Amino acid sequence: MVWAAAGAGCDGELDPPVPSPEPDKVYCRAEVTACARVSRNAQGELECQEIATNPDGSVLWTPRDGGMDRWTCFDPGSNTPEDACMTDMCSNVNPVQRPAPAPGQLGCRSFPHASERHGDAIHPGECAHSFDESSEPLSALPGPTFSPDFDLSLVGTGQLTVGDELRNVTLERGNASLKAPDPTCVNSPPNGCRIRINDLEIEYEDFDHDDRSIDDLTVFMAKPVDSFAASIDGTRLFLFSIPEGTEYHATGLIDGVRYTIVVHSDRAVTGTYDTESGEITFSLQFSGEAFGASVEGSLFGASDVVHNRAPVARAGEDLQVAATDASCAAELVLDASATTDTDGDLLRLLWSEDGATIGAGSSAPVSLPIGHHAITLEAFDAAGAYSYDNLSVTVTDETLPEFVAPAAEEQVRSCEPGASTVTLPVPQAVNPCSSDAPVVTGHVVSVNGAPASLPVVGGLVSLPAGTSVVEWTATNDNGSVTITQEVHVASEPTLFATSSLTIGDAVQVTADGGVRGTLMSVGSSPTTLRNDVRLGDVFSLPSVTVMDRAQLASLHHGGAFTLGNQVTIGAIVADSDFPQPQMPVLPAIGTGPGVNVEPDQTHSIAQGSYGNVVVKARAKLTLAAGVTTMERLELSPQAQLIVPANGGAQLFVRDQLVFQGSVTSVGPSGSVPAPLYLGFAGAEGRLSADFWGVAVAPNGRLLIETASSPSSPSARGRFYAQSLDVQAGVRLKHDDVFCSAP
Repeated sequence: MVWAAAGAGCDGELDPPVPSPEPDKVYCRAEVTACARVSRNAQGELECQEIATNPDGSVLWTPRDGGMDRWTCFDPGSNTPEDACMTDMCSNVNPVQRPAPAPGQLGCRSFPHASERHGDAIHPGECAHSFDESSEPLSALPGPTFSPDFDLSLVGTGQLTVGDELRNVTLERGNASLKAPDPTCVNSPPNGCRIRINDLEIEYEDFDHDDRSIDDLTVFMAKPVDSFAASIDGTRLFLFSIPEGTEYHATGLIDGVRYTIVVHSDRAVTGTYDTESGEITFSLQFSGEAFGASVEGSLFGASDVVHNRAPVARAGEDLQVAATDASCAAELVLDASATTDTDGDLLRLLWSEDGATIGAGSSAPVSLPIGHHAITLEAFDAAGAYSYDNLSVTVTDETLPEFVAPAAEEQVRSCEPGASTVTLPVPQAVNPCSSDAPVVTGHVVSVNGAPASLPVVGGLVSLPAGTSVVEWTATNDNGSVTITQEVHVASEPTLFATSSLTIGDAVQVTADGGVRGTLMSVGSSPTTLRNDVRLGDVFSLPSVTVMDRAQLASLHHGGAFTLGNQVTIGAIVADSDFPQPQMPVLPAIGTGPGVNVEPDQTHSIAQGSYGNVVVKARAKLTLAAGVTTMERLELSPQAQLIVPANGGAQLFVRDQLVFQGSVTSVGPSGSVPAPLYLGFAGAEGRLSADFWGVAVAPNGRLLIETASSPSSPSARGRFYAQSLDVQAGVRLKHDDVFCSAP
């Protein structure tokens, strides 16, 4: 059915409608001052049929009489005031609170304010929905929730016309039931809310018609009517329809003879279900031929009871909480205390997330991990009605970083005397609740008991031998955590003795960078430093005697000490817990063939084991890279051991060591000094000529004698022995060669 303006060829533009004369009522309206019904003729062509309007040309508003009617309008196609919202063009359309139709169209709506502007329209003949920007599509409106099953008793009044006789009628009995396969009632059939009306029986007083006595006349519904409700305004009203053609049976006595006839409804009629009050209102219309006359009837009814009302779930305001412990979760109590139930039969409250129950009751303690949580509260009453409310909880990560099993102490080795750059192991730290690593920084706050402020950069810091305290700090976006750690720097000394240490007159121990070399004795025999020595840091667990005019960078003593005249010491520290290097361990030394290299001769040997090896004056013995062992070695003055230039030769002597020659390698310009790793397992070994490298005598005494040239060092490197005896006048220079070997 299409509506258009009369006299405009069905396409005319129309003026906007006037406001409703009764703002508190709901009306349908024809948006024209003259209107025509458009239909198709037998040839399928459109035809316009003019109809009458108000005498003054205004829009015809026709409220229908009747106490329970909520809306009405004028149907231009019938010449009588009828409820056009009951026609097919508006079926399943709720008339409450919707935008106005556009000019030239018929639609259903309410008018809460006379000045309300007009929006888009419901298009006639289609019952489609088109709204302005301020309105939501019907499909997006949530439906209320209610008990899935209930029955209502119905009452009603109406009129019955038999021929020309008009009689008032009453609904003697009847009931309606609501079935809700879909509890939210927002879907279209067959999943919506089913309204069933049955057992309707209409009775009225006996009367005479055409001189015939009609008694005991009853009209009742032949079979139950099922109709599906559709949510319209999303909060309260549902509209359902009783379809056209519904059959009704009438029985009665005509002059004492019982007759049964069948009548039917000649149009679809609608009813409403009010989800707040539980009231069902409806209208029945039927017609037919009976008793030799036409029979028409109408009945307007409503339920007389209020059904169970669902509780109103209230989950509270959305929350943002912090996870502050190692569980990476927030502990909180979900609060449904604002939930209400008008009927007072609230049965249970359930909390769920992603379909899984996480708690129950008005107060539900939960543990929520970091992230966003969409939580649903469902409130059920004793009749099975329920409602729900959504709660958004965001758990933020505010956890501080954690160190992973940090060591209380660290031992660090340095090959250089004095303060040197050492590499500190940076403690590992993690963020408990994320895979991102925190930033770890270090700062030295004390060195050997004295306050300090030294940054650790990339694990590197310059520290002297002794004990330092480092503060390590792990930082993430939430803050910082700090731990302290003792770092014991074991500086590789130039001289290290496990039993006794004796330094002769005028001995000097130097190192690069203007510092002097370190001496250390950890045995039980006294340490003796004779006259005029020039030494760096001296560490001695046994007692120490320092004779006249000695100069020491510092003295760390674990026992008594005696100072001679004019002694100069930078610092004297009572210290029995200073870090110590490990005495290198020598490999097993086997037996093998002897080697004798005559003067001015040259001889080469492969790595392996040898017996007595003698290299006489000006003779040369070439050693291969790798480990070579000898029972005895006698290197005569001016004799040479020739080794690889890269320092890859290691020589170990078991019983006797006399070292009076030199160690060289062959370079592009001839022979040049080369380092040697020399180990001696015997009771006493002698280094009586220039030496470069590391000399180790863990089981005996190592004697370092005067240099062949007073202007050059007697030896360069580091020296480890059970007992060390440095003869008068020797000049030693610390060297970090073979630092990883001892």
